[in-house]
Amino acid sequence: MPFGEFIVENDGVQLYCKRYLPSSGVASAARPPLFLIHGGCIDCDFYDNAGPILANLFDAVTFDRRGFGRSSHPENGDYSVAAQAGDALAVANASFGDAPMFVFAHSAGGPVGIMFSTQSPSRVRQLMLFESPLLDCVDPSSELMADIVQMKKNIEQGQEAGSFGGGFLFGLGPKDPRAPKSTREAKARASANVRTSIVCEADIFFGFKPDYAALSKLSVVVGAAELNRGAPLEGLAAAVADRLACPLVHYPGAHNCPSDLPVDFSCMTAGVFLMEGKGLLSV
Repeated sequence: MPFGEFIVENDGVQLYCKRYLPSSGVASAARPPLFLIHGGCIDCDFYDNAGPILANLFDAVTFDRRGFGRSSHPENGDYSVAAQAGDALAVANASFGDAPMFVFAHSAGGPVGIMFSTQSPSRVRQLMLFESPLLDCVDPSSELMADIVQMKKNIEQGQEAGSFGGGFLFGLGPKDPRAPKSTREAKARASANVRTSIVCEADIFFGFKPDYAALSKLSVVVGAAELNRGAPLEGLAAAVADRLACPLVHYPGAHNCPSDLPVDFSCMTAGVFLMEGKGLLSV
């Protein structure tokens, strides 16, 4: 396996974690920490294609958020952003000690990455938010908000919310035709992950409001997918970048770029983080 597995316990929840091994087979002690947080409807296997590539330059660690993949569900039913930020801190402490890290948060993992980063600012060198939901950044009267409200209605009516058909999340963005096909095992696990997202995390997507004062003190970059130009998902990312007054960078592919195009994703992420904002412009 191109990764090492370990378990971190926090607040009674068993969190499944991975530390990726470099694809080159050579691990340098000088690699800076990189913390990868997955989004909704998936688990940390989402990063398996890119993780070993990133591990050539970074000490790359990820984990299944509570209730996803191999991590346990909380007995008290607490899936709040605050609880998950506590999970992230526990994993980061176990993985990196007190070393500052780069944080990449994908989609619905964005609120977790934000709260973790704003509560532990000395631990974060830079935060990347890739098409993450911060709906209070969106004009309530806009067409974009109308699209998001319709998606919420579709979910409440019991329609499946994963990647399918010609779009992602009911047409908020296209699928990448180059995306690899899912295995039967991955589809079975995805079904459970989708249920966790819909049943347990509605507040993360539709109700989270960050501490903008604390967030403004961090180095933040917002990511969007090239294939989403002009689609609602890019509109959401652009609204977040405008609200945070930070760069918006476009990655190759679609919303699931880390899994679909791991080499492209790894090159972009390494370039952004290793620059640490020096001369970085919206592209």
